Amino acid sequence: MLIAAAMDGNQQVLPLAFVIVDDESTSSWKWFLTLLSRYVIRGRRGVCLISDHHPGLIKAVREGSDFVSPHGAYRYCLRHVYSNFNTHFKNVILKNLCWRADSEYQIRKFNRIMEEIKRHNIAAFEFLDKINKEKWTASYDGGWRTGILTTNMSECINGVLKRARRLPLTAIVEITLVRTVNYFVTRERRSHAMFANGQLWTDFAYEQWALSFINQTIRDVSTENNTNIIKNERKSIN
Repeated sequence: MLIAAAMDGNQQVLPLAFVIVDDESTSSWKWFLTLLSRYVIRGRRGVCLISDHHPGLIKAVREGSDFVSPHGAYRYCLRHVYSNFNTHFKNVILKNLCWRADSEYQIRKFNRIMEEIKRHNIAAFEFLDKINKEKWTASYDGGWRTGILTTNMSECINGVLKRARRLPLTAIVEITLVRTVNYFVTRERRSHAMFANGQLWTDFAYEQWALSFINQTIRDVSTENNTNIIKNERKSIN
């Protein structure tokens, strides 16, 4: 089963499309992406596709247009890059450094981590360095990921549908459709409730704003306390 999912404004999984195919090949991925472009994306620009490093999918993306510059972007799931790296270099220190390099947003800090990897193991450094940095690093991403680093959203749907895969095809399709519709019904009810309460932004946005406000308050108090300490020290010196 091939699945396409997105994240809504409330940071919740939003199922977009699914299909059952014989295997994961270039032709099946190309067909799926073509239908996804035609019926879901529908000419929208700025769409970023994040997936594992599957050869058939990579080739299908290259032959399309919606997920390549200037229309969109294609990025690798950092968890899959990290897992692939770990199969070649079974070292706890290197494994942690790889994830730090993957998820680091500042280029300066990313380069520093890569230098540290090089000092530990030159082969591990070369393994990562040969991968296009735009595809696997947050620091060279250019903002396309919008904070989404992995394909966990699709894996979440996979987990929900896992038990249904042993059923006949018609039953799999029906169960998948019913559960997907339930997703939309639940989100619609919550959206209506937010509008009815005069809520301007999603719950997630409010939570982030509250967290940011708390952190800023803590910083302000900390700064004020430090200023008072300096003033008190100066008074005692005088």
